[in-house]
Amino acid sequence: MHFFHRVAGLFIAALCLCACQSGTLDIGQAIINPQEFSIQSLDTISVRVSTVLAPDSFVTSPILLNASTDTYQDTSMLVGRWTDSRTGTLITRGYTNVDYAGNPFISTTNITVDSLVLELGYAYAYGDTTTAFGIEVHQLQNPLSRSRAYYNTSSAAYDSKPLFSRTVIPAPGVPPRVPRQIRFRMSSAMAQSFYAALADGTIIDNITMDDFWKGFAFVTPTSGNTLIGFSTRGFSGLRLYYHTTDIGTDITVNAASIRFPFRGTNFTQFINDRTGTPLAALQSKTDAVSSSLTNRTSFIAMGLRTRIDFPYISQFEIPAGYAGLNSAQLVMQPVRQTLRDNLTPPNLAIFLGNAQNELLSPVPFGASGALPQSGYNAAGYAYDATQPDLIDNYTFDVTQYASNLILGRVPNRPLILTTLGTDLRTMAQRVTVGDQQQPISDRIQLRLFLTSGL
Repeated sequence: MHFFHRVAGLFIAALCLCACQSGTLDIGQAIINPQEFSIQSLDTISVRVSTVLAPDSFVTSPILLNASTDTYQDTSMLVGRWTDSRTGTLITRGYTNVDYAGNPFISTTNITVDSLVLELGYAYAYGDTTTAFGIEVHQLQNPLSRSRAYYNTSSAAYDSKPLFSRTVIPAPGVPPRVPRQIRFRMSSAMAQSFYAALADGTIIDNITMDDFWKGFAFVTPTSGNTLIGFSTRGFSGLRLYYHTTDIGTDITVNAASIRFPFRGTNFTQFINDRTGTPLAALQSKTDAVSSSLTNRTSFIAMGLRTRIDFPYISQFEIPAGYAGLNSAQLVMQPVRQTLRDNLTPPNLAIFLGNAQNELLSPVPFGASGALPQSGYNAAGYAYDATQPDLIDNYTFDVTQYASNLILGRVPNRPLILTTLGTDLRTMAQRVTVGDQQQPISDRIQLRLFLTSGL
């Protein structure tokens, strides 16, 4: 029997409860002086990395979380395109209805219409925000249903000829600054027609508003890697500018405007095309594409997750002269060139998976296996600001799980890395995971910290 097993009765409980790297042992001090021990790291455990499919549908229309506070899970539409030779092309399109807003037009006769402007308020931008971004506005052929949920796989027919098109340099601004906007001025005839329908009672609610406008689709013809989120909560809509005049003199008494928002019914469509890439082989949830086929990398992105396997960990034996496992960390260093490379990566969570690459449960956290209050074994992106080169990582504490694998106490299941969050902004973000064949600054490692005698 190996040394590790001979001393297991004395040390395993203490070692598995100790997750720090200091090597301090609180149990067994009456037998062995802790000053005679130190912590040594070992990172030679084989790690296999592959890309698998994430569930292909999720709700992208606003989900009401709290009616009393008017809080929604997501309040944005995502418009853009992303092309990668390894993962294919992602296209996102936004669709929306126009909401009715209270107005004085039926009861007021001394109103003059000035203009009608379609406003798109930036929420965020992802990718290349330094080059031109084209956006087209199309009219829907039929209004969206206000009583159903829409998914990333949903679509809505729209006229092929755009109402408007513009080319801009994305400028989302920095909170708490009021978001900047892309503005499309409509024709005077369209402004007058809209005002007339409001003034004569043709438009009096959302139903009649849908009959008049039907809604809009927002698409981009741009081929660059840029995704823009547009806010639908108070910063986007149709704004009608007008002024009231003094009857008899035509002197302007008051200039005002009313926004008819896009907040009620909207959604984002995601279109993934992996044709001609290694990931085209991902046809079902049981499929996995090895990192060896994708330039020693795997991916966490819209529709994609990273699978991690430890094929030989059950054969691992604590080397002679080591008392046991002190802690274990799964360290993932993303393939990233600069801090502005696709902006800050999202938080990630790690789950136990099965043969169908489904998420079963979070990987136990730390030595105790007690998950944080969030319920996930999660990690945020971190980098060392003191280093001249980009030294960055995600670090997951998997001490209890690794210990149980080594001892054969739990099945050797695949682990699944995925984004933590279901909002569109998180879905738009991408992480490229390097395997063990990548340079040392971009690879994944299972680091075991072993207690050794001096």
